[in-house]
Amino acid sequence: MIATCALSMGVNFPDIRYIVMYGPPRDMFDIHQKAGRAGQDGFSSDIIIYYYGQQVSHVDEEVREFLGALEGVRVAAYKVFDESIVPLLA
Repeated sequence: MIATCALSMGVNFPDIRYIVMYGPPRDMFDIHQKAGRAGQDGFSSDIIIYYYGQQVSHVDEEVREFLGALEGVRVAAYKVFDESIVPLLA
């Protein structure tokens, strides 16, 4: 299925395993909102973000840090909401 970002707002489909984004969302809330459409049946899911360098100039600083995260994407994804989050294995 191919959809616009409007589909990520509250529509639930079963058996979604991958979310593919062409271009990074502007802020971390959008990343979480779109990623949350997958895996709602309890199984694991993945998000894939395709982007090129110029697109990063139009996003929030938190998204830039997320896209360049070396410490793990889960820490980078949630650090915006809770700065005390650290990797489990240091």
